[in-house]
Amino acid sequence: DEAALAKSMVETASASGLTLLSYHCHSLTPSGVSCVGVLLESHISFHTWPEEGVITLDLFTCGSGELVPVLPLVQEKFSVVDDKENDEVEMVWSHVLRGFRPPAKDGKKRILENDIANVVLRRLDLDVKREVASVTTSYQKIDIFDVSGVLTNERGLRQPLTLQNSSFTNEQKPPINRMFFLDGFLQSTSHGLSAYYEALVHPAMFAHEYPSNVAILGAGEGAVLREVLKHKSVTNVKLLDMDEEMVKVAKQYLPQWNDCSDLVGRADCCLDDEITDLVYEDALAWFTNRFDHFAPSDDEEAKDDPFDDEKFDVVIMNAIDLQYHYDYAKVEGTIETFLQSVYHSLTEKGILALELGFTPSVEDPNEEISTNRNRAKVMDMVEGIGFESVHVYEESHGGMNQPSSFLVACKSEECRYYWHSNPATIKINTYYRILPTHSRESALHHFDGATMKQYQIPPKSWETVFCRRSPTPASCSKNRGYDPHTVNFEESNFEVKTSSAGEAAGRGVFAKVDIPKGSYIGQDQVAKRVYFPHYTVYMMEDYHQNENAMSVELSQVLNYMYGYGFQTKVVAPYDYFVDSGVLTFVNHGCNGTSNIHDLHAYGPDSPYYSETTVDPTKHAMIITTESAFNPVAERHMSQIGMGNLTASRDIKSGEELFQNYLSFVQEDYYWNSTVHDLRAQCSGGKGLITAVEEGNSNVS
Repeated sequence: DEAALAKSMVETASASGLTLLSYHCHSLTPSGVSCVGVLLESHISFHTWPEEGVITLDLFTCGSGELVPVLPLVQEKFSVVDDKENDEVEMVWSHVLRGFRPPAKDGKKRILENDIANVVLRRLDLDVKREVASVTTSYQKIDIFDVSGVLTNERGLRQPLTLQNSSFTNEQKPPINRMFFLDGFLQSTSHGLSAYYEALVHPAMFAHEYPSNVAILGAGEGAVLREVLKHKSVTNVKLLDMDEEMVKVAKQYLPQWNDCSDLVGRADCCLDDEITDLVYEDALAWFTNRFDHFAPSDDEEAKDDPFDDEKFDVVIMNAIDLQYHYDYAKVEGTIETFLQSVYHSLTEKGILALELGFTPSVEDPNEEISTNRNRAKVMDMVEGIGFESVHVYEESHGGMNQPSSFLVACKSEECRYYWHSNPATIKINTYYRILPTHSRESALHHFDGATMKQYQIPPKSWETVFCRRSPTPASCSKNRGYDPHTVNFEESNFEVKTSSAGEAAGRGVFAKVDIPKGSYIGQDQVAKRVYFPHYTVYMMEDYHQNENAMSVELSQVLNYMYGYGFQTKVVAPYDYFVDSGVLTFVNHGCNGTSNIHDLHAYGPDSPYYSETTVDPTKHAMIITTESAFNPVAERHMSQIGMGNLTASRDIKSGEELFQNYLSFVQEDYYWNSTVHDLRAQCSGGKGLITAVEEGNSNVS
């Protein structure tokens, strides 16, 4: 019906806020109609294929009105249903920006140029593409779409999902994926909801011993809050989001994001839970006004903080897109002050978690000079403020176009003990720390011990871009494997005899060949060292100290670990390693006579002390401290922890190997006693190993 279709075209143009100047329609033979209309803003046209039951409509406009809201009208006006066939009308549409447009003067990208365009609007391969809500608040534009994808054949044409080309059966339909956008940027999806927000929240929460007071910045949709409320230990959550309308929209259109109905003891809607305090203020200003004034000082009175009772165990930032320059530019002048305020707002062992955006690729340049320079600035600020341990990890199942990265920063390095827990420990902690559910299903759908194990090691790409910094970080040259040009003298080149340091010194290790300076010492045996993880050490010591009937076997194991082993803090405080070969018997080099050392223990700025020159009350331990953020060290912990012994000078055949035992001390608690013991040993007294072997010493 040419007239009816022409009328539909006129009504569509009018509903779109466009001015139709004229139009012309032509009926085709044997069937079909084509129409074209000239708009003041451009043109509109349609063509029909009656035998196929298809109408195609093109609407081009340079007008400022939104066209997506007109789609229901288009479907209503141009749909033709065959009552006999009882067909359902299927509408496939694409919204594409064309033409020429200069960049916005304020640097802000147009909403339709952001993720929403490529992810939803312009795609023609979606079986379902339905706008759920589009709300403009005083602060941002909220868009929510339901989509469901279909496959394409080898020619790129759409085809329905079937049992042959899909993981779904004929009785199943592909699930609807709800997508949530702010100012056109994809925030999250229902398909990736659990993976994304569990990745953001739970690594930080489990890295704290017992988080009770938590702050959330942004995330008014409630998904971060939902994950926090899964923890039994949490007694108060302060959620700061300046956009109150966002919370209202989330309750109505994003119920899955803030659904706590399955959690025992929580409100059905997380945003309504009794321990949740919703604050509709600018989070940056809120923190700065309360905590910027408080800074470390030698004056005890100056350290008094009026907001001390309000300090947080965990702060989770979900408010700033570090990869979007316009978003960052709004806070660039205050971001460092704000981060300092967040640092001061944390308890002594507090933890900060924040989103970093998409993970870099191995082809990316140094982030400090790339389009990600804002992210690099913030990460440098986090480290410079005083966080002692910074961890970066990625999650690729969060429903985004590429893997997302997250950062956890700890005020105390003790969090490394929890961060590097083994999967079994995470599993048992989940049992004790996560709320039960009414459904009896786990409250955690993606995060578990095995997932946390993956998070503990940063992605290779983060190491790569880190090592492209200028100047190149020292760890990039010494911690990324062994130098193939350096000769390794295998264990067969050494023998064990009575130490030349004296009979009381016990056994020693002697070279059977000449060893040039800089050569590797027994690296073929390094990987065979016995490893006592920190959680194992704490367990054994706790049992030893608290059980009256301590087994002889456990006492012997502890003596073996203390006597023959060396402590490291590479993975976490209180890790021990014991050589499994002849290098176990390398003795201490008294009065500075050591001739081998660990490259990882001695950096270019490391002090060198002997037991005779050191004053333990004035001199610090010999520890090479890596930067708080060092993905190289995190990725190569096993090599660093096991050591990288090299000859510090030429060693002649028949000469005994000596190492400086002071470099093994990793805790202040042992510094004075170790210096005292080594002085006694070098004065003719028995060493700890000899005393233990003779049964004259025991762990205490």
